[in-house]
Amino acid sequence: AMGCGLPVVASDVKGHRELIENKVNGFLYSAGDEIKLIEDIENQYRLDNIMREWHIENNVIKSKEFTLSAVFEKIMLILG
Repeated sequence: AMGCGLPVVASDVKGHRELIENKVNGFLYSAGDEIKLIEDIENQYRLDNIMREWHIENNVIKSKEFTLSAVFEKIMLILG
């Protein structure tokens, strides 16, 4: 989804934190906090066009760090 530039709202847990920088390329909410989840979905919807484009660009850039080939290269470096 990030690679396609789709908006992201995710729970603030390990894994998501590596992908999402809050208010830079998406929104993170505390797991179980349904009110914050709703607020973040609404915030994502209310972004003006400039901020929406900024999130999209940041998502596309960040997602490239986690392509199969990029991750494979990192694993191979670790394994030697």
